Amino acid sequence: MKFRISGRERTLALKFQDLSGDLRLVLEIGKLIRKYRGKFVATKLGRDLIEPGSLGRLFALLFQTKFRVFNLAFHDRLVELPDFQQFLGFSLYRLHGQEPGRWFGLAEAAPGLMHPDLAASLPVRGDSDGFQVDYRRWVVELRLLRPLAEFGLVEFERKRQPGLSRDRRSLTRFRTNRLYHQLVGFDLE
Repeated sequence: MKFRISGRERTLALKFQDLSGDLRLVLEIGKLIRKYRGKFVATKLGRDLIEPGSLGRLFALLFQTKFRVFNLAFHDRLVELPDFQQFLGFSLYRLHGQEPGRWFGLAEAAPGLMHPDLAASLPVRGDSDGFQVDYRRWVVELRLLRPLAEFGLVEFERKRQPGLSRDRRSLTRFRTNRLYHQLVGFDLE
């Protein structure tokens, strides 16, 4: 299948058998694929949305499924916080107010990206070694910024923490990009 983005023609090739992780789950939850005789096949909706001219609708459905239907707490070991997804519009709106391309420190920005009632309900706790854990920062990173990065809507940089493996580097700063500001909009009138 071919589609156009910014005047360039691209080919979209997707092998359903190679799917793993969140993408497979989101496609299943969004009713775009299903298992048939042990293999994933596209549903009628899935086939309709990969037709030329349907890319925007496909992206919107995947976005809606990932952020409103899929449980964003699925992968992390943080507290269940169903209200975070209910107030996701607030977080997206606050991100929309950020200047595209400008880097922001996660520790400073995280409390402002959460609804004030939610941010106040999440404690900053210390352990016996004096290490402070700010749950607001982790919720924003794991349940907002990383999923947005999967969609190519934000970029972030990680800093290696002493004693952590390469996979466990901590996100330190992020920025929205032009694509975020093109695809996510608000009409408050």
